[in-house]
Amino acid sequence: MRNSQHASRIWWFRLLALAIGLLPFFLCEFVLRLAGIPKQPAAVDPYVDLGLLRPLFEYDDATGQYQIAASRYNLFQPVSFAAEKSDRLFRVFALGGSTTQGEPYGTATAFPKWMELELQARMPDFQVEVINCGGLSYASYRVKVILSEVLAYQPDLVVVYTGHNEYLEERTYDGFRSRAGWFGLDSLQELHTVQWVRALVAGPAGRADPLVRSPTQM
Repeated sequence: MRNSQHASRIWWFRLLALAIGLLPFFLCEFVLRLAGIPKQPAAVDPYVDLGLLRPLFEYDDATGQYQIAASRYNLFQPVSFAAEKSDRLFRVFALGGSTTQGEPYGTATAFPKWMELELQARMPDFQVEVINCGGLSYASYRVKVILSEVLAYQPDLVVVYTGHNEYLEERTYDGFRSRAGWFGLDSLQELHTVQWVRALVAGPAGRADPLVRSPTQM
């Protein structure tokens, strides 16, 4: 009986010690959320982008538009479109990797922009919009996820330009892909405490290609 009570006390002591140790982190998270500190854009993090594959677009109640989430600006260029599609609108989504996006010159000179200009000239009775969904170093299996998403946004045409990042991802992200999703790393990225510490240590997230930091040599 005494041994059982002793063992129970030890476990309660351990749980209390653990709770005391975690209390500062809970308090910090609570204060940061209470203060309304905005979330930081996600850093270039293959764990999150390879493991989670969350939706690319989010709805903005204030504007009535879908826009690329700020947390994805490390790999995508900002773009938005109206949630309500008019009858005279011809909507095109362009999917692919950095070539679709227009790296290193930007979306203004990428082929989706030229396609928009050409289609508009050939279809004067319609308003043509081509939405550039090109992601840096995106291989086809990730493009497929975006394709499934954009089909819900009433496209009249979807253009996919992919294939040249397949082996590049296999070489560069092999270690990341085998560990993607471990220990809830995608959920940890949502914590205000994690984002605050990351901002203090590394500053705002840049748009650097994640392959730049890889030791892989092509």
